[in-house]
Amino acid sequence: MRDIHSNSPLINLKTASYIRVFILVIIIFLLMQGIRSSAQTIPVSDYFPDIKILNSNGPSPGYFFLGTQGVSAPGAMHYIAIVDNWGTPVFFRVMPNVSISMRLLDDGTISYVHGVPRKLYLLNEMLDIIDVMSTSGYKMDGHDYAIDDGNDYNRIMFAQYNRTVDMSQLVEGGYTEAVIDESIVQEFDVDNNLLWSWRTEDHFSILDGNEESPFVNFTDAGIDYAHLNSVAISSDTSIYLSTRHMDEITNIDRRSGEIIWRLGGKNNQFTFLNDTVGFSHQHCPRKLPNGNILIFDNGNLHDPQFSSAVEYQLDEVNMTATLVNRLRRDPDGFSVRDGSTQRLENGNTIITWGPGWPSVTEFHPDGSIAIEFDFTEHSLSPRIEKYMWKTSIFESSVENLDFGMWNGSDPVERTITLKNNTDTTMHITSYSTRSGHFTLPDPLPVELLPGVDTEITISFNPNDPGTGFITDVITINSDNSTQRIARQIFLSGRIEDNLAPGVTFMPDSSDVPVSALITINFSEPVRMADNSELNYSNIDNLIILRKNNAGGEDVPYNANINTEKNTIEVKPASSLDSGTVYWVSVEDQFEDYSDNRLAGVLYETFTTAGTATSVIKRTNDTGIMVFPNPGKGIFNIKTGHAGMLKAEIYNLTGTVLVSGIIIQGPDFTLNLSDLPPGLYILSIRSDDRRLSGYQRVIISK
Repeated sequence: MRDIHSNSPLINLKTASYIRVFILVIIIFLLMQGIRSSAQTIPVSDYFPDIKILNSNGPSPGYFFLGTQGVSAPGAMHYIAIVDNWGTPVFFRVMPNVSISMRLLDDGTISYVHGVPRKLYLLNEMLDIIDVMSTSGYKMDGHDYAIDDGNDYNRIMFAQYNRTVDMSQLVEGGYTEAVIDESIVQEFDVDNNLLWSWRTEDHFSILDGNEESPFVNFTDAGIDYAHLNSVAISSDTSIYLSTRHMDEITNIDRRSGEIIWRLGGKNNQFTFLNDTVGFSHQHCPRKLPNGNILIFDNGNLHDPQFSSAVEYQLDEVNMTATLVNRLRRDPDGFSVRDGSTQRLENGNTIITWGPGWPSVTEFHPDGSIAIEFDFTEHSLSPRIEKYMWKTSIFESSVENLDFGMWNGSDPVERTITLKNNTDTTMHITSYSTRSGHFTLPDPLPVELLPGVDTEITISFNPNDPGTGFITDVITINSDNSTQRIARQIFLSGRIEDNLAPGVTFMPDSSDVPVSALITINFSEPVRMADNSELNYSNIDNLIILRKNNAGGEDVPYNANINTEKNTIEVKPASSLDSGTVYWVSVEDQFEDYSDNRLAGVLYETFTTAGTATSVIKRTNDTGIMVFPNPGKGIFNIKTGHAGMLKAEIYNLTGTVLVSGIIIQGPDFTLNLSDLPPGLYILSIRSDDRRLSGYQRVIISK
């Protein structure tokens, strides 16, 4: 029987509609599968921030802990990460939301604030979440937290709440139903039992806020007069609180809740000594081991605005706050919000610049930069701290590996073992080095079974390294789609090297700006001749900067040597004089890592821009020749100058050893046989100073 509806246009339309819907569902399903598949194929390294190393001058060992408050690069995701001094991640985890204030506790636990609403998370050494906590009865404020390592790991967090106040009773024009932001501080034990609470409204007045702040207006409908942004342990029985809009650090008794003292702001109880600037809109107070207090001074109310880390010595008997140090960039940095500071065990200081540029700076104790890097184009980490750390998820049989001397043709190979400490199979998926001299020759991935030692080979095959002693770090990675875990091994190897390192100086000309930075470049990494390492604290003793010549007036400066040990930067303490000749030299105490002593001319002259009092030629323009050089003490000198010249002999510290030498005519014999073997500087000049030159003279044994 024929179906009388089989040719019905209505049924055909419905059928076609169903088919179209079905096809659309299939297409959407396939697209979603494709998106998921595509997402799964994106390597986790694509989410890494592009960390730009701006300066590296012997930073402290350790790793920077990062966590994001915001991301700005296309396709970027929130993350927590641990990176080395080269910006290489040894731990990276993609996060679904804000993840900030990442720290390492004394027992190896990692803490950070994450999510909406904010909660405090703890990771164990295997990077598994072992605890999640928040404030009690209030939504946690994620600005900061403190964990007392020395007091059973008690946790201190704070939250924000509101109350309504008739501000017309306090200020003219005040809003009758103003909403006031207040904070509550809570301390919990390790089992998350609430031990203690403290409220801003019980101890502060709304009018304690600084009305000069652009963020405080007592006639607004909403008032954030305190803006609690930091908490820190100051003793077993007290804590520091930082209230940004009050410009105040408050020391509070954790037992009674009473205020011990107030530093800064309207209720300041201290007399500031050696400081005419103070601090404003600050973050991150920390009590240092020497008892001083370290603060990140945002400096919003400074004129001009600049941010810095300030250290005060507090005398709580005489109530004085003496400025010990103020660390700031040159040129200044400014963080309109956020920011932090941390003092490291070696005395270096970390400053995080919040949303400002650069992301972070590590300072040496003398104020010179140890390392500085930036990733502001990718993401914002408002608090960056540094710790010694290595993963426990897998381990290597060695942390340092020396390959000895390369024979010039065949790769040198060493075998190490990796052990997987988890209960699931892992894979070594990639590796990286800082040069191409060391490689993993075997194909990847390499499977690491649980609890099993797995051998891998590292190969050393240098390719024109430019130095006889080669160092590197290999980072061995285990990646999945959202996480990297890595282990680092420090590598070294040697090649035959009998060439002495050379040195050049910049600037080496005339019309040099009076603000010039002097750089001394070596052809390869160098160290002290006694095999000790060069660093910011000893390099100043090996550089000489003087006016006019080797016997001139000393010019104060601060010198720093880079991490690669091949460049020294000399920064004069103040602007140089215009139209003036300057003489810069290095001591004859440098060698490369193959024990080859520094060779070449160890000094240079340059002239600053401006009107000079004389025209002085550089040494290699004067035609002065000294031979034989090296010699036994008797030297022949050709000056190319027919008139009378005066000569002096200096050692490399600038001390005059021989003076009053008169040279008459273009040729002269100089007898220095009374001087012991060594390197000396011969200074020759005419009375009118239109010829002035220097030559290095070596007396050999």
